[in-house]
Amino acid sequence: MTAGRMTVGEWARGQVDAWRTTPRTVLDTDGRSRPNPAHADAARAAHSAVRTLAVHLGIALDEVGPCAACHAYHHRYGPGGGPLCPTCRTTIRPTPRQYGRAA
Repeated sequence: MTAGRMTVGEWARGQVDAWRTTPRTVLDTDGRSRPNPAHADAARAAHSAVRTLAVHLGIALDEVGPCAACHAYHHRYGPGGGPLCPTCRTTIRPTPRQYGRAA
């Protein structure tokens, strides 16, 4: 990520993380557990963010997934997908393979 700029995948990851960390229930004034309306709102925002990313990338919704390194959402599954997002793919270089001679 460049200074001050966020990719669409990083934004989607933030929305999903916000949903996952929002409590499902809250206690009311009588101490009873009630559904947390903020959890439902966060779930809708996270799903909308992932749908937006799929449209932005021009892929099906089921081909979107998290990067194995930075967890930003990108084209992970299906044809043309990969475990690393484009940002991580350019920064993480694979180590060269060493092939030994057969004896």
